[in-house]
Amino acid sequence: MTIKTVADVMTRTLVTVAPDCTVPQLEKVLTDHRIGAVPVLDHGKLGGIVSRADVMRRICVERSVAEVVSAADIDFSGFDQNPSAAVEFTEIAELLGCRIDHLTAADVMSTEIRSVTPDAPLAAAAKLMIAHRLHHVLVLEGDALVGLLSSFDIVRHVADGGDTG
Repeated sequence: MTIKTVADVMTRTLVTVAPDCTVPQLEKVLTDHRIGAVPVLDHGKLGGIVSRADVMRRICVERSVAEVVSAADIDFSGFDQNPSAAVEFTEIAELLGCRIDHLTAADVMSTEIRSVTPDAPLAAAAKLMIAHRLHHVLVLEGDALVGLLSSFDIVRHVADGGDTG
């Protein structure tokens, strides 16, 4: 039995984004390419990775802040303490909501890089992904980004009759 390596199943043709890619642009990239994460490259240098989960987590935080700010001046009986102030809070909440459109990949990416080498056994990479609850790990040779391994790559490999070593 041949031990399968990361190189045997990783994605080699990578879609990447720049740190200044906005969240709406990022969502379009993820959707158009039907992928769950992209490496973030700053002038060719790896800055991090951003996943759909990272984007959703940040959007939830932004919306929660907007909801708290907009509700901050209402007491639990449902009556406004100061109706004119409530309008200001609503305006603030709307501005915070608009902020989502201006967030960038740099704002939402994970900079804690979990990586493997192409020659790493596939089973070891899968264990790393399980240990850190990751669906994507970057594949590096030294400082060079050479691929991305996703949980989908591993599942596809097993479904095609391959083993994980």
